[in-house]
Amino acid sequence: MNKHKTQNNYDWLVGLILVSPIVFSTKLLEMDNLQKLVLFILVIPAFLYLNKIKVNQEAISVNRTLFISLLLFPFTFFTSFLNGSSGMLLLQLTYLLPSVFILIFTLYTLIKIGEEKFFKIISFSVVIVSTLFSFIGLLQVMSMELIPLPQIIIPGSTIGHRGFAAEYLLPAIPFLLILKNYIKKDYTPLLLFAGVVNLSFLFFTRSRSALGLSILILIVLSVYIILKKDHKDKIKTLVPIIGVYIIAFLLSLIPPVKGERADFGANVTSVVDTENRSNKMRMNFWDASIKMIKENPITGVGLQKWSGIYPKYYGNEFVDSQIYFIHSIHSHNDFLELFAENGFAAPLAYITIILLIIYNLYKKSKSNENYFLYYFLHLQQLDSHS
Repeated sequence: MNKHKTQNNYDWLVGLILVSPIVFSTKLLEMDNLQKLVLFILVIPAFLYLNKIKVNQEAISVNRTLFISLLLFPFTFFTSFLNGSSGMLLLQLTYLLPSVFILIFTLYTLIKIGEEKFFKIISFSVVIVSTLFSFIGLLQVMSMELIPLPQIIIPGSTIGHRGFAAEYLLPAIPFLLILKNYIKKDYTPLLLFAGVVNLSFLFFTRSRSALGLSILILIVLSVYIILKKDHKDKIKTLVPIIGVYIIAFLLSLIPPVKGERADFGANVTSVVDTENRSNKMRMNFWDASIKMIKENPITGVGLQKWSGIYPKYYGNEFVDSQIYFIHSIHSHNDFLELFAENGFAAPLAYITIILLIIYNLYKKSKSNENYFLYYFLHLQQLDSHS
């Protein structure tokens, strides 16, 4: 792939919106609404800049089946009129607004600046922001805080939440690889350093699913390189990637001063520990979801009702001695929660959208390698509240 020279313009305004996921306040426990507000504010200057650009390419084609599936998905929540939860419908639909907003803005950006410049701007922005995010997080786990940070569940960098850090950093990995196509060779050491910082903090979060998925990304990427590259390129490409993984892993073995799961080995072995509290809770969550689905497979139990109905199946957990440990009452599986609350139509539309996106990425990857790397963004879906 050809390298692209940086132009002196205001393209960076498009990338600036990627700062919004790590905006925080020490006075808040949940940052979602604050981050959405910042996203909407940062989009304004980006939109004004893009609006001045004259379109010099053909309109982007949109997959008709995917477009229809996206349109139909919100209507799957209308089972709320059958299960007595229609009062929550408007609230449920508002949850989709940020995703719809991001989708529309992304399409508008692609039309205005083209896919190559889009890849360049987004990969630069993601790598810079995620590296800063990870660097602050690494300092935090070593009890060195440059700025006041939330102290909810350490480590969690600027958000103070281990789960958020893992979910944020996993999708950042492909952008490290994409950015390699747009920088000069002189900057490769900096990119490798950014990779070490990002991955080491990801491993420091001690998220079991994130660790597993990051290894899966390495395996899939290695197979792709072996099958697609010639002999010289295979070694040249694989060695730095594997090296970054090894260095990051070794750094993550350093005992953290702060952390919810300090022992790396114990954290890994806990995956198969049937007595592990986290594992038992997840199994209970999933079992309760399946029971709700069996009882209401067509219409579901109702919007926003999962957490209220859960004690019906595992009420013993809601006693004074246990209530402190029952945080984040949800199914820890988006698919099961959609099915339990809305009936079979919602998860069917949901999985159809994901599969169509993967299929279209596969088609696009034949002409542009960057789209293959985008596959890894959808591996993160496997980690979504699971």
